[in-house]
Amino acid sequence: MRDLNFHGGSLFGSAPGGVYRIDSDGSLVPLAVPGFFVFDAAGNMYVTGAQRIHKYDSGGQLLNTWSLPGPIAYVDLAADQCTVYYTNYSPAPIEISRYNVCTSQALSSLITGLTGFGGVGNLRILPGSDVLLAMRDAVLRIAPDGQISRIYSEAFSQIALDPDGRSFWAASGMNNVRKIDLDTGGVLAATTDFGGLAFGVDSVTVVGEPRAAVSAGAAIPALSAWLLLALAIAVASVGIWRLHP
Repeated sequence: MRDLNFHGGSLFGSAPGGVYRIDSDGSLVPLAVPGFFVFDAAGNMYVTGAQRIHKYDSGGQLLNTWSLPGPIAYVDLAADQCTVYYTNYSPAPIEISRYNVCTSQALSSLITGLTGFGGVGNLRILPGSDVLLAMRDAVLRIAPDGQISRIYSEAFSQIALDPDGRSFWAASGMNNVRKIDLDTGGVLAATTDFGGLAFGVDSVTVVGEPRAAVSAGAAIPALSAWLLLALAIAVASVGIWRLHP
């Protein structure tokens, strides 16, 4: 299971068969074609697939499809509910492209020609429109003008923002999960304990994670402290784990 996301009190993830809602009993409810995905403030889902972005409503009904140049990987949606940020796949030089789904127009790329950091992971839009991009050899913070403003020297391919607004969680494929300070890059918490399992971490998400598009449209519901800090970890086809740091 990849690209885990909490939305509206439910957990969602992507697998080879499609995008699913993961119910509390572990059952999977299919909603969309396979791909990486993001929600808007109205609960619609944008799913990447091949060279397309598909828009589904909350019930899984296809609403629209946009064809884009080049293969599309990870995706995030800006607070304006229109601007989709997306990455291409390795091994080509990595770029973060942008597309306006409200006007069906391609926009200028945020950054192009990224090399030297290994394969691409997921991305998150921060308040103020900076972007965090996970790479195999580092996590990059990219300013709105396309300049790299910070390189976090951690090799993590999956990231999620913490609700405290000052840190993010990062996971690697080697059972390594850390909480990292956005300003200093310091490690605030870490774990490698998955009960002795020797499988890589496939995805990470945080209950109450502030996403640019969703937080713009609706406040994050109040959660108890342990829920707010709980992590859902997908461990390479073995299962989904919840941790309390």
